[in-house]
Formats: sequence, structure tokens, C-alpha cells
Amino acid sequence: MVLKAPKNLGGKYYIAIAEEYYNGLPKESFVYPEYYKEMVEASFDFSLEGTWIKVSCIKEMTGDMINHFQMSKSGKPLKNVINSTRTSVLYAVCDKDFEII
Repeated sequence: MVLKAPKNLGGKYYIAIAEEYYNGLPKESFVYPEYYKEMVEASFDFSLEGTWIKVSCIKEMTGDMINHFQMSKSGKPLKNVINSTRTSVLYAVCDKDFEII
């Protein structure tokens, strides 16, 4: 996964390895921030049901690493698209010879 922080938080790019995902309420074995539980207890309109992603590694991308990624269908550089969209999920591929982590 490629993640981008909002501009007001530095706009940095991160790369993460997603090992698996799960849809529904979190299982008791899941690890997530304590404030998630606090939000549920404070509001009847909030639910922890959703998509949960198990991330095994996350690190900041440095230099021109983002330039090795292109949109999977259009081939446009991911950097150009991710900076101009409000879409939360984009499908991209990286250069075959690029070592991700």
C-alpha cells in the first residue's frame, strides 16, 4: 500500500505491507488505538464495523521512490494522480525492478 499524509501534516508518502484484510467488527485479537473504543462508547452513531487491514511493515518513502509507481490502468504517474484526487483508494503498480521494502 502507498499512503500519503495530508499536506497540513507534511504530505509525506509511506509504503506499507498489507498482509491480510477482514470485513466486519474487529475480533478480540485485533490491535488498534484505544481511542477507537472511546469513540464507540461516546457515540451511538459510531461503529467499529468496517474493513480492517493487517499491516506488517510501514516506512516513509524517501527520494524519488514515489516515481516508481504508475496507475494500473492509465499508466499515469501515481504522484500526479494522488496529489489531485479525493479518492481514498487508487490502484497502482510499481516498476518490475523496484525493490519495495
